[in-house]
Amino acid sequence: VRSDDPLMDGCESFPAILFFVMILSTALDACLLGLLYARISRADKRGRSICFSAKAVIRRIGGIPYFMFQVCETRSHLLVEAHVRCYMISRWPVEVEGVHGAKAKKVYLQQQVMRLQAPDDELGGMLFLGLPSIVVHRIDAWSPLLPHSLRPQGAHRPSHNPRCAYFFPEILQRATDVDVGEREGAIPVAVDGHDGQNDEKKPQKTPYGFDGTQQENSTNSKSKRLSGGEVGMEAKDADLAQYLSDIRAEILVVVEGIDPVTSNTVGKIHSYTLKDIVFGRRFAACAEEGPDGVIEVDFDRFHALVGESDDPSRPEVQG
Repeated sequence: VRSDDPLMDGCESFPAILFFVMILSTALDACLLGLLYARISRADKRGRSICFSAKAVIRRIGGIPYFMFQVCETRSHLLVEAHVRCYMISRWPVEVEGVHGAKAKKVYLQQQVMRLQAPDDELGGMLFLGLPSIVVHRIDAWSPLLPHSLRPQGAHRPSHNPRCAYFFPEILQRATDVDVGEREGAIPVAVDGHDGQNDEKKPQKTPYGFDGTQQENSTNSKSKRLSGGEVGMEAKDADLAQYLSDIRAEILVVVEGIDPVTSNTVGKIHSYTLKDIVFGRRFAACAEEGPDGVIEVDFDRFHALVGESDDPSRPEVQG
């Protein structure tokens, strides 16, 4: 075929072949560019910029134990709609019947959701990752961190009230919702049958139970209702540590958001085990203000911990 012949020397199929070759070349170029873009904008690589504190803490504020950790974004452009979720994975060894009647050791894995107090999980657990954010979980009757020895057992089960105690598979509550008036707590019921409503001088030791009939007759009582947070305050640090060790607990933290550049959903998972949890400490100040008023996060101090009595002038806002 001569190049100066517009009719292709009578070859009628050549224009069609040339058209399909051009279409195929354009499609291959588009696929190559798409693969290159997908490689550069991988969500898993973007998630590496989310920084978690190396240690989590369990500290008491007003006698109430809280589990806390810290998270922040290391890039200048932040994730959109960032939010956090927490789960506890426990391992319970069991023996089952194996081959030929032999006993085989297995592990029963249990996944439990951890309700968050800050950021409020009822508001979506939203985070602003431009600054270090403290994530707070209260150890109360619905917390998977609460030792089983402090949960109502045996004879207390018939008087169980889901307003202040938890049994699977009931809906998980939060003691703080009773404290702020979002829901009603349970009326205390004494073990010996005495209702304790009018005995102001001698408070009665009560299980975290409830009698439905008594509730109907005590709506005007001024007795403080049980929120489910009382059992958490009874838990000693040594008991919490021993329980987490016995069940080989692992706390999984999931932070997700949307990358504003690629619109990809970005997520990162981090875990804390007992060796990563420190009792009675809090996070150190890790932000610096320059002469021009610009705030910068010092990630060398992002993982630092201080004692409860250190820096007493610090406002109790973010722990």
